[in-house]
Amino acid sequence: MASTGMAMTATALAIFAFLGLETPIALIALNLVLLGVGFSLFSSPNTNAVMGSVDRRAYGWPRYAGTMR
Repeated sequence: MASTGMAMTATALAIFAFLGLETPIALIALNLVLLGVGFSLFSSPNTNAVMGSVDRRAYGWPRYAGTMR
């Protein structure tokens, strides 16, 4: 699931690189939806993997680092 989310996020960012001034608002909105869904699919499993790899008494630093986006 995380890989699918990362692929969707990367695709949306690549599409944003080719947008121009004449790009329809609907295409921009659809691309924002793709970006949001991709990031939501990637973020939760990735955060879970990071927090699962840290010792329980050291939760402060990874939680802080994860919110510094």
